[in-house]
Amino acid sequence: MSYNFKNNMNQFLKNFVKLKYNITFNLVSIFCLLLNVFLFNYLACGDNVLKHSGFYFHLVSCVIIFLPQLFFNKKEVSLAILAVFTIYLLCNLLYYRAYFTLLPLDAYKMTANLKGLSESILNSFRISDFLFIIPALISMFSFYFFFKKRIIKVSAKLRIISFASLTLFFALHFFNLYSLQRIKYDSWGQWKCDLFRGECRFGFVDCWYWQFKTLEVDRTLTKQNKKQIESWLASQNHYIGKSAGKQFQSENIIYIIVESLESFPVNLSIHDVPITPNLNKLVNSGKSIYFPNVVSQVKGGRSSDAQIILNSGLLPPNSGAACFRFANNKYLSLAKCLHSKGYNSCTFTGGDASFWNEGVLNKDLGYDNLISINNYINNEFYLFGLTDSTFLSQTAGKIAKLKRPFFAQLITMSSHDPYYLLKKRICYKAPDDCPEELGRYLNTIHYADKCIGEFLDKLDKNGILKNSRVIITGDHEAYKKSLIEWNDYVKKLGTITGYTPLIIYNAGTSYKNDAYIGQIDIYTSLLDLMGLNDYGWKGLGHRVFYSKQNIPVVDAWLNVYNKTISDSLNVKQMKESWKISDLILKTNYFNNL
Repeated sequence: MSYNFKNNMNQFLKNFVKLKYNITFNLVSIFCLLLNVFLFNYLACGDNVLKHSGFYFHLVSCVIIFLPQLFFNKKEVSLAILAVFTIYLLCNLLYYRAYFTLLPLDAYKMTANLKGLSESILNSFRISDFLFIIPALISMFSFYFFFKKRIIKVSAKLRIISFASLTLFFALHFFNLYSLQRIKYDSWGQWKCDLFRGECRFGFVDCWYWQFKTLEVDRTLTKQNKKQIESWLASQNHYIGKSAGKQFQSENIIYIIVESLESFPVNLSIHDVPITPNLNKLVNSGKSIYFPNVVSQVKGGRSSDAQIILNSGLLPPNSGAACFRFANNKYLSLAKCLHSKGYNSCTFTGGDASFWNEGVLNKDLGYDNLISINNYINNEFYLFGLTDSTFLSQTAGKIAKLKRPFFAQLITMSSHDPYYLLKKRICYKAPDDCPEELGRYLNTIHYADKCIGEFLDKLDKNGILKNSRVIITGDHEAYKKSLIEWNDYVKKLGTITGYTPLIIYNAGTSYKNDAYIGQIDIYTSLLDLMGLNDYGWKGLGHRVFYSKQNIPVVDAWLNVYNKTISDSLNVKQMKESWKISDLILKTNYFNNL
């Protein structure tokens, strides 16, 4: 028996020696994959990647990614896997720089969103990105100049057995280790709300696995789910009490969502030149409500997330974009509430109806009509859609023809990153010491402000403005390629970046509050302000107008604002609101009531 064992071992070692170059090349390929993974994480967040690093998970992920090549005799397949994965990493790096998360799996069907984004994507490239080529070159040159002539062909039987056994081993080992790690980290903790941090700690294989699991939506509203949702809603005090605003009146409502509008340019002058003279006029008119510190709560759906938050009082889903994942869900919204009061509602956008699935989302949110680029005279298009000049100018005429009272939502586009304008539309020159990207941003906001001013002047001449309440806010914070430069420069000007404004003109009062509020609070507060608290759905936010107490705000990374020692329960509830909103979306809650 010992003799047979010895012979078998000798034979195994001989076979192993024969395959030494095959095995070595496989190890080189895995090393190159691993090198690019760490390069990706480092380029995305620098030294901070060490705080979330899970080397072992990355190693096993790279092994699993590389295993399919065992099916093939040609080792060029290894190079193809490395090339495809490198392109995947580069795409995610560019997406991360724009949206601070990984590219969700369901985002790959958002091809309509690529229209007009080419310059924005190219602007995200950096010289350091060429480092991704190095691992590919190492693998390619080592193969063609050393391994190709030394690698031997392996029988199909051995390839299949190797693939099956190794896949089973690493899969079981990986997910067993992953399950043990989950015990240490709350599955709704900070990393779970951020695909990038999850990837840094648990690797790409787990990231894909987790996304597939979250995309497997069980649309059934179970008794347990319903009880969980309703228990949370019952704990919120904004469902109790009379409205803070006056009794509802049939005033026109104009909701302007300005692309990437932040608060810091408002009331800011540089060398005696105001950046937003028209918004300044509204804020200081004596008949406006102004909140300068609105915390952005959008996630992977970006602008579409903002529409859902602002219109329906729901937070974005845990993964992916609601406008695609939960298209055709039933939503309760501002448009539906106002429709019950006799309002005609319409969304105006200078972009294509397919952008962020706007055509479907608009119907989901209860708007009667969508006026998109096909309904405009396309005489000035740039990057993403009509310029704000031609969009707002034509929209003023279209609004004048609306049946009253109306609820009009306007979505601007000219201040989208990378913040470029047509030369004839450049009307502000930033100081020479201003960072170049920030200077472009200030220029687009100055331009957007000018267009908004001209739009409101037209409404005033048409006699519409005096009977209209105008709400202006940003869809999310501005994308900053050079965040440190922005912060340092703006700090010298005596202000800070990162927050969007909420301006309500013709509010019937003058009120300013510098406290932090969440985007989720806007929907709830607008119902409150307009005396519409009899509407059945008041959102997941809080009433903030005339409130004597600052409400805890929790952003998409579960960072807390307005936190005090005494409100730990409120903080816990607002963190839980992300889970409740995700559950409402997944179960199509309103459709099952």
